[in-house]
Amino acid sequence: VENACEEGTNLDLVDYNDFEDYKDNDRVSPYPRVPGSLCGRYTMGGKAGISSWYFDDKSKKEESYKKRGRIEIDNFVELGLRRREYYYGATDTYLYDALDEYKIGGLSVLIIGSNVPWYESICIGREAGRIVTLEYNELSYNHPKLETVTVQEWETPGSAWENMKFDVAISISSYEHDGLGRYGDPLNPDGDLESIKKARGWLKEGGIMFLSVPVGKDEVRWNEGRVYGEHRLKKIME
Repeated sequence: VENACEEGTNLDLVDYNDFEDYKDNDRVSPYPRVPGSLCGRYTMGGKAGISSWYFDDKSKKEESYKKRGRIEIDNFVELGLRRREYYYGATDTYLYDALDEYKIGGLSVLIIGSNVPWYESICIGREAGRIVTLEYNELSYNHPKLETVTVQEWETPGSAWENMKFDVAISISSYEHDGLGRYGDPLNPDGDLESIKKARGWLKEGGIMFLSVPVGKDEVRWNEGRVYGEHRLKKIME
């Protein structure tokens, strides 16, 4: 605990107000440790473990968000058609099997969270209609079938995205990062729960979401991500 939370932290203290002070995340780099007043919220009053595994994908955007050209994306498409596994291994095979059953040809697809257009490329290979990627930071994916939008653009009142609905949403290893500040997002102990609730509203009636998060014993790995166990998993599925 001492490696991830600030000194003087009381995990039994669940403060429902203090995190408002951290919503405007104007720091150059993400918080290296959990502010003491928030540790109780992040651990659900001590129900989840907490450890340190720090990443800075905010100030080092040129490393985390590389430009992806047409040739690279076309190569990804070919690998996807051959059902190859990429960074998340067997998760990709599970997705291929799911997409065999739930066809996305001609449908609109929202990819939630991305810094490599791998799942976008799988959608291209599956002949999806419109493919849009939503990400905290600006992306550069050079392919005529791909669109990208930042969270800030999406949430701007009156934007073209405000009332957009999709047939399908795909989120692979994304929600566990929300609210930890790693990508420049505001600190919010319930950022993952709030984000997935919003995403449900972006689906058309009868729409489907393909969701993958790490599962195991409840834990917050600051600021890499969360692991969902008996306490947190049921919350994200509510």
